[in-house]
Amino acid sequence: MRVPTLATDDVHVWRLELDAPRAHVALRELLGAYLRCDPCGLSIVARKGGKPRLAPGSGQEWLRFNLSHSCRLALVAVACEREVGVDVERISHERRIDTIAEQLFAPGENARLRALPQSQRVEAFYRQWARKEAYLKATGEGLGGLEQLDLCRPLEGYALYDVDVGPGHAGALAVEGAAASIRLLRGTEADLSVHSAVDDHTTVCWS
Repeated sequence: MRVPTLATDDVHVWRLELDAPRAHVALRELLGAYLRCDPCGLSIVARKGGKPRLAPGSGQEWLRFNLSHSCRLALVAVACEREVGVDVERISHERRIDTIAEQLFAPGENARLRALPQSQRVEAFYRQWARKEAYLKATGEGLGGLEQLDLCRPLEGYALYDVDVGPGHAGALAVEGAAASIRLLRGTEADLSVHSAVDDHTTVCWS
């Protein structure tokens, strides 16, 4: 698999139309391509909180990554010496989002959700859920901190982005520090990224 050069300030986000088992295989192939080595020889371990990383002492741990998948859609984020977290969620109109939000969203987040017209709440719920998961995956805190995380407050040390993955899904990316360049790639073909401000967050879209 061919990949573009990953500069120090770059974050690459790959959109892959794969199920979960194939997404994990593709992740290894991507990491091997960035490191220019056999993906079968990579040693991936879990750090505290369960976040996967390349083994310390391998000389490869500078490459940070994160994977998320939902149904047949996967996102992979890759960066150089900065933590990243990514999440993709399939939007379902059948779940009781008000009940879930009451349990797992902070009071300010709930207030913003309830202030929206009913027709906008489902998609807004999944966008916020994806943002929260992406941040917790980036920091390595794990999803146990979901209800304590309040995205209505400023985040220290991390930038948060919405990722437009197409109809029916919500996506988000969290990056340690401020990324100078976020590049979105579909399969093996790169597209230019487009940034636009939406609801206090930045939306990253495929052109």
